[in-house]
Amino acid sequence: MDPKNVLGSFKVRDELNPKFWGESSQLDPKIRKVLLKVAKNFIEGWNINKKIPIKDVRFTGSLANYNWSKFSDIDLHVIIDYAAVNKDEELVRRLFALMKSNWNDAHDIPIHGFEVEVYVENDGESHAATGLYSVMQDKWLKQPDKKSPSIDEDDVMTKASYFFRLYEILVGKFKKGQYQEVITSIEKAKEKLKRMRTAGLERDGEFSVENLAFKVLRRTDLLEKYNNLLIKATDKGILEREKVQ
Repeated sequence: MDPKNVLGSFKVRDELNPKFWGESSQLDPKIRKVLLKVAKNFIEGWNINKKIPIKDVRFTGSLANYNWSKFSDIDLHVIIDYAAVNKDEELVRRLFALMKSNWNDAHDIPIHGFEVEVYVENDGESHAATGLYSVMQDKWLKQPDKKSPSIDEDDVMTKASYFFRLYEILVGKFKKGQYQEVITSIEKAKEKLKRMRTAGLERDGEFSVENLAFKVLRRTDLLEKYNNLLIKATDKGILEREKVQ
């Protein structure tokens, strides 16, 4: 998909998605019930040898806001205390990132045509989203504000283009057998993107240039291409080190 076509989806609607939210802006009870079951299924699949208290289950992202579109996902965040799992919180973060990826790949649960994406979030972690709903408590923690932003499309595309160009360069390096360079570059690119998006959200919210650039990359499947290339480079690198082809 042409990245410029994606930009047309970044607009403010007159209302929250009526398939999810009633006149009082409460989450549809049937959808709430399904999301709680999804969270329960996700949690039970952890197979961790200790009981980890769930602090909350939260619905966020564009479907909890006025900027929803056909590209939207149902962003469901399970809130826990990482330290209750292990003192090494970075290790815990990586563990749940892997679990999240495996669970989302293994399950296909669309609600009104929108896929459910489950995340694990550390309790107390700052969340810059302008719309945040507690599914467990059945109430808004942060009510979204409808406003029409001024979007600098050229700036959005400038920031996104860097990652498109880098991907093409890395594909070339992969073909040359430079697997470790590819792995290192992708990891740095993902960290750069994370810092960029976080800074944009904290400064200007959902419609920050940085967050919109991230959404362009996600909605054009570039992030998935990066992940697939990382897996391929890792596998090839293992074979190369062991001299097995």
